[in-house]
Amino acid sequence: MGKFDGKFFAGPVDPVIFKKSKGKQIVSVKPLPGTVKQTENTKKASGTFGMASLMTSQIREGFSHEISNLHDGSLHSRLMITLNPILSQCRIWKRLNMILKQIALISFKVWNLT
Repeated sequence: MGKFDGKFFAGPVDPVIFKKSKGKQIVSVKPLPGTVKQTENTKKASGTFGMASLMTSQIREGFSHEISNLHDGSLHSRLMITLNPILSQCRIWKRLNMILKQIALISFKVWNLT
């Protein structure tokens, strides 16, 4: 249900969604149910994004005493831009490491080294 704060609408109203961004009203169309299809890579990327967002929040919370008097509205997004590719690479290396371990295990079994 949409809300009106005296100047802007916010929230869903039937087929559209109202948002406020940088002092302007944004109106977008809701996607129809069942029309948004996520690929496996998209799901992985959203998981990585979620982890980066959580880490960013925890970092900001950890430094809250040092930065409490300093307002920086873009700090979260700058940290996210930095952390997201790092976490993506970590997930790639973790998967590669797992594959290499499986190959080594298969090799040992083939050569009866276990």
